Amino acid sequence: MYKFLNSVIAVACLSIFVAWLCLGAVSAEAARVAGREGVTPAGSGVQAPGTDAGRRQMAGDTGKSGADSAAERFVTIDFDDVDILLFIKFISELTGRNFVVDKAVRGKVTVVSPTRISVTEAYKVFESVLEVNGFTTVQAGSIIKIVPSVDARAKDIETSFIPETRERDDRLITQLIPLTHANPEEVKAVLAPFISKS
Repeated sequence: MYKFLNSVIAVACLSIFVAWLCLGAVSAEAARVAGREGVTPAGSGVQAPGTDAGRRQMAGDTGKSGADSAAERFVTIDFDDVDILLFIKFISELTGRNFVVDKAVRGKVTVVSPTRISVTEAYKVFESVLEVNGFTTVQAGSIIKIVPSVDARAKDIETSFIPETRERDDRLITQLIPLTHANPEEVKAVLAPFISKS
């Protein structure tokens, strides 16, 4: 009888311990989902966006321009299998950009970034996350549309010319390349195998 009672007590204690560990893991996951905010260099006065002071600062109450403020802010982005819509909302609040999300944009994302990065770099990470999940951004005035990459070609996407020097990123663009020493029909035949059927 005592062995049975000891076994029951041991199982109960083990269950409580496992429940305690699970609660700790859930709390840690919630912190990761919210996105851990990094601390900026001492004396910069920049607040984390998740705080009231950070929200005021992101809204422009700092006396600095938004570009200056964004250039000085650093964050740590560490998401483990979170809903992509939550990640988009986090980036929207972090950058102050307006997104319109296509209803086909669904899924889970994981971003491992243990070091602090600037808000500008965080947006580049965001575009890369979208790209590896089959989505892209399409600028439409002050709104940024997030759509499946295959649908982006039908949207009004950015057009770029070869002489322009632009920073590489994971956005979808139309690149115009003028032909000066080639026959257009020959170039078309060479490029045909690389053109998507969809």
